[in-house]
Amino acid sequence: GLTRTELLAVPGIGRKRLAEVVEALHQFRTRSEEAESVHTLDRIWELAARPLNERQRIAVERVVGILGEPEVQADVARDIDMSQPQVSNDCSRGLDRLDVAVLSDLMTALDTILDGFGGIVRLDDLGQRFEEEWPAGMVSGAGIVRLLVRLSSARAQLVDVDGVEVPLAARAAFDRGTLRAFSAEVVRLAGQWPPVEPETARRTLSALLPHYDGDPLALGVRLCEDVELTDSGHLFIGPVDSKQSIAFVLEQTREAIPLDDLVRRVRRTFGEGTPYPDADHLMEILRDLDCRVQGHYIIPGRTGSVLAAPALPADELPAVLGNERSPEEGVRDMLRDAATSRGFRMLVTPPEKHAEIGHSVAQALGGTWVSFDDAFFTDHGADVSALERAERFVAQRDALTEAAEETLFRLLEEHGRPGSVVVLGDTALFGLCEALDLPRRLYDETLSGSRGFWVLVVPGVIHNRQPRFNEGPPMWHLEGATLPVLNPLPAAAQAKELS
Repeated sequence: GLTRTELLAVPGIGRKRLAEVVEALHQFRTRSEEAESVHTLDRIWELAARPLNERQRIAVERVVGILGEPEVQADVARDIDMSQPQVSNDCSRGLDRLDVAVLSDLMTALDTILDGFGGIVRLDDLGQRFEEEWPAGMVSGAGIVRLLVRLSSARAQLVDVDGVEVPLAARAAFDRGTLRAFSAEVVRLAGQWPPVEPETARRTLSALLPHYDGDPLALGVRLCEDVELTDSGHLFIGPVDSKQSIAFVLEQTREAIPLDDLVRRVRRTFGEGTPYPDADHLMEILRDLDCRVQGHYIIPGRTGSVLAAPALPADELPAVLGNERSPEEGVRDMLRDAATSRGFRMLVTPPEKHAEIGHSVAQALGGTWVSFDDAFFTDHGADVSALERAERFVAQRDALTEAAEETLFRLLEEHGRPGSVVVLGDTALFGLCEALDLPRRLYDETLSGSRGFWVLVVPGVIHNRQPRFNEGPPMWHLEGATLPVLNPLPAAAQAKELS
């Protein structure tokens, strides 16, 4: 079927018409007269607002900003020929009369997403997540979030912060002054060269947000649009001068670098828009950096031999996994509790134990074991020759990524249903296919609960709170939903004996 983006590209299909089409298709499929199904933000708002009179509905929509940006009450009053106190009263009464039961799933989603981001998230990011789950028409995702925050009994707030282009949705523990100081410090640190070491920056930012449990570096990048993060966790503001970017990349590695691979490493580190010199200028820069080119390789001049990069040390296990139970028992019990609800967890395992641990997780949870590697070759076995060529040529590697995405979504369709528990392991191909964003795609797809509960098992290490795939490149992760597992989990039967 067509994706939402593809449907919106069809002439004559706008946001409102798309929402109407989705609602009509759902109702046609279910044909249920026992309950009203709601699958779009427009329909949800229509049902929630049924107890309101016309004046109250208009006041809530315009003052809260459900259909567009929030409007000042005085402007609304002047526009509809009423007094400002009348508009204020209509808005307050309208909020009190809303059918909040209709909004219960959305309120649960707000709490889930907000907690998943550690209690701080941009309004536009929140709105986009809602629109991915419930298509938007006239009612926007940001608009429905504004409404939910108003109805959250102070569990959430919207905060305008200098240096951040959109409001932030935040838990009450994070006030405007604290968030403003945090964003200003993020920009200051990112503007320094050479970049501040990740742990130094992390300690500085953590001191400003002591109640934030997530990674402050990742938060800073989410909040401040101009700030980016290298694959090694350094904050920076692009674009970076070509000599600086090349020097940084060479400094970060102890291996000889293929000359033809340097541009890919620079742009992987600092982004596709990073300037890169022509051949003559590149040789000049390398000479200035005391490097020499030997054959097809760049040899740093400061080393007499080429050394293998040391293995990344793993972070200490979280305290919650090291109490009276073994860490493996702690993870097993946390997963069993989470499996009764919905969503997603990611386990990072030592590469040499990856397969064994993956099978043990499925056994401990009594879930369905799915091998990504097996599924990939089942789907694309006939295309292996073409995919092998794609792996050798950078320009063709998108074919590998797309093949991996196709397999993931096929598995979601095959195994994803409410109440199911699925363990997806054997994921070493994520790296070869340059598909390290697939955990985020899986999280997005399982957020609503309609796909059941999924556990993704990946090979790697958590270093400085950042998962590194196969101890190499960083990968997307969700704070609070990503756990290290060093050994196989005890089976479910053993768990009962211990209880």
